[in-house]
Amino acid sequence: MKKIILTLSGIFFVIFTGCSLLICMISGIPTFEQPAATFYLVKAIALSFGFPLIAFGFFAHNLYLHRKLEMKNQLIRNFRESILAYQKSSCGGSLEAAKEFKDSLTCLFCAFAEDGKLSEDEQRDLLEFIDKF
Repeated sequence: MKKIILTLSGIFFVIFTGCSLLICMISGIPTFEQPAATFYLVKAIALSFGFPLIAFGFFAHNLYLHRKLEMKNQLIRNFRESILAYQKSSCGGSLEAAKEFKDSLTCLFCAFAEDGKLSEDEQRDLLEFIDKF
């Protein structure tokens, strides 16, 4: 619902700003001959709708990156909680706690491997190390 409201408000922003700028630019057209006025009008339309559309695009991309960062931060928090739970458990060597720790470590690695610059072989080696660990 939040995305729909933000998208609609962004579209309204682009239309309102573009029309306002277009009206201001058209009202400033001096008496040109026909080809110059046409070129000025095309330039006015492109600038009036282009700049607000670019601003909305930057806003939407920023919102997407913020959401992605929040998801990674949540993974890190879950990983820290699992480490603390593993450390607090009285039976630190239990098989179930070790499996949960390995799964959370693997999940954290997979979250960061998407953006990482590791080759597939390096990723495979790191996953094998996690399994051995």
